[in-house]
Amino acid sequence: MRAGLILAGSLVVAGCTAVEAQSSSKSLSTSVPKFESVEAIEAFAEEVAKSQRAQRREMENTITVTGARLESAVPLEDGATDITNNQEAGVDEGGLVKATKDFLVVLRRGRIFTIRHGDNALSPTDQINAFAPGDDNPGDTWYDEMLVDGNTIITIGYSYGNSGTEISRFKLASDGSLSYQDTHYLTSADYYSSRNYASRLIDGQLVMYAPIPMNWGDWRTSLPSVRKRLDPATVGEPRKTVTATQLHIPDHLRENPSWQTNILHSVTACDMRSEDFDCESTAVVGSWSRNFYITGDAVYVWTSGAGVGGETEARDLLYRIPLDLDNVQAVSVSGYPVDQFSFKQDAETDNLFVVVRGQGLGGAMWGGEFSGGNTALLRLPMDSFADGSRAAPMGRYQQLASPEGYRFQNRFVGRHLLYAAGDWRDESKSNAVYVAPLDARWVERISLPHGVTRLDAIGPDAIAIGPNGEGELGFSSVLLAQGTGASRLGSTEMMGAAREGENRSHAFFFRPDRSGSPGDGMMALPVQLELDDERYEFLGSASAMTFVGRKNQKLSQMGMVNASYDTARPDGCQASCVDWYGNARPIFLGNRILALMGYELIEGTVDDGAITEMRRVDFAPQE
Repeated sequence: MRAGLILAGSLVVAGCTAVEAQSSSKSLSTSVPKFESVEAIEAFAEEVAKSQRAQRREMENTITVTGARLESAVPLEDGATDITNNQEAGVDEGGLVKATKDFLVVLRRGRIFTIRHGDNALSPTDQINAFAPGDDNPGDTWYDEMLVDGNTIITIGYSYGNSGTEISRFKLASDGSLSYQDTHYLTSADYYSSRNYASRLIDGQLVMYAPIPMNWGDWRTSLPSVRKRLDPATVGEPRKTVTATQLHIPDHLRENPSWQTNILHSVTACDMRSEDFDCESTAVVGSWSRNFYITGDAVYVWTSGAGVGGETEARDLLYRIPLDLDNVQAVSVSGYPVDQFSFKQDAETDNLFVVVRGQGLGGAMWGGEFSGGNTALLRLPMDSFADGSRAAPMGRYQQLASPEGYRFQNRFVGRHLLYAAGDWRDESKSNAVYVAPLDARWVERISLPHGVTRLDAIGPDAIAIGPNGEGELGFSSVLLAQGTGASRLGSTEMMGAAREGENRSHAFFFRPDRSGSPGDGMMALPVQLELDDERYEFLGSASAMTFVGRKNQKLSQMGMVNASYDTARPDGCQASCVDWYGNARPIFLGNRILALMGYELIEGTVDDGAITEMRRVDFAPQE
């Protein structure tokens, strides 16, 4: 089950000192090689298994826990359908609420709900369990994400009972009613991340990243596969989505087997519209650490401890996996990205930009919440990707000013990188945001009257949000330079007695006002007004949705709508009864303003610059 307390592994300092790999007599290939035969895999597997056995003996009777950890256990265009704060245009991310032309679809505590919004309605329509009918143990699965493609709804969760990613399809009828279609299981370990989402929807294709622990002693059982649920008690035989000779491994890893090469990093693409849920995978060899980023044409996976160099050279690998899963490429790199927002594929310069720190825990579970050491910006030309035998040269790393704090926030907005840091429950000490223009080589430090727990875009500018140490929550706009000028602090609004109610990227949304100046619009964010709740950021404990307007570069508070959790009734929850991915979202449906707060949908209207509640509906199931 998902743990609430972090036991962090040793932090490995990987300063940004990557150099060119030593010249080799081998010619540089344009893609990462594959194992050419089953016998080749057997030989490599035996060597890795020996290394793993030796490592286990070394660690026997010794338990070392280092690094940071939480101090207390924490459980873990104006169009009607564009309501998710996605990182990449055209790449929909799995979430808790999606919109069709006439219905909102909500995933909540192991159930799917539809609420009609067409014709200015706001009325609960139907509900269905997010698991297969007849499943007698749904509580062993966490249902985390949902995507909608036409009239197909897909839920994504991790099943501990079936040791894999559980994917179920449902049909949405024109009247809003729901019906179950089928369930499949993908080979994976728990994909949970406190910052990233496991699934993306791109042109009808479900694209998923999944780590697979590699048991090299019985490697065949670790290959990516799909199993179909046949009836309430039976799951079918695995259908392999990749063959043994389709595993990608750079030559330097193959020639130096190590216990650290213990993870298959798999990318699977499934046709949501196919009758048999057709899936295809590819997989690359790497270590425990990973961060992944998905664009409209590729999946990038950064894994540590797998590069070509030694202690002072590039020790990590960055894979580029095209969405057609062919021609996998890699480059050796150094450092630790913090999360998916550390990456930006830039078509304008044909570069991949990556923010790295000298210490990190990777993107698994709570890893993104802890990093440290030096900070640098890697400017990597796309033609650097090849077979993984060369390292990005040191000159490609721009050293950046390093903020104090282990909780790092970063976001690319337009032609700028913004970043900041702080410490959990003490973010206000690092009250500054750093701005690095992508087309220059300097860094600007902009002082703020509060700390930073969130960075996001508001039109051509940025917003920094965080506490000030006195119980207030600050919102500060950052005016980003267009051209050769300097970026600067815009206006600030301080909200009394409040903190962020969720740390998920989808919990924030900005709707531009296209009739005003660039950057004019309205934004919304869940907040927690009970400041003694230590879980406020992680588990959907928001008690209100606050709205902030922006006009002529000036921010103004527009008020809030409050949840009525005190009148909540038992819902008979059977599965996924902890809100790991939150439970509150701002929703802008054309000109309509709504807030999802638990089992409530609240609609508001703007009257003289202030939010006024119009109506609310409770779609909670009866116990």
